[in-house]
Amino acid sequence: MDNPISNCNNNGINGLSSTKTHQGSDPMSQIILQDRRHRNLLASKKYRAKKQKLDREKNEMIQSLSDENQSLKRKVQELEFENKSLKEIMSRLTTSSAASILDRERLCRKGDNQCNQ
Repeated sequence: MDNPISNCNNNGINGLSSTKTHQGSDPMSQIILQDRRHRNLLASKKYRAKKQKLDREKNEMIQSLSDENQSLKRKVQELEFENKSLKEIMSRLTTSSAASILDRERLCRKGDNQCNQ
């Protein structure tokens, strides 16, 4: 029974030559190795550039959302202040209207002529 590991023919994993077998090999193997290294270098640069771009975009989005969040918080404070002010005005108007009505009723009971108007 043959051992599958012994049938590798020293070609490395998956039939690909390792870098150790290329050292001191023929010029064609050196060119292939240099080409592989060059493509790997380009792929690494491309990956790093893409990652940096994504990081910049993410940071820009974070900054934009933070700015929008601050703006919305200010708007909420403004609206809460306006709401409180309007409630105070309504309370004063309601109180003064009620007092005005009571005063008018008291005057009517005393026989004032303004009751018929």
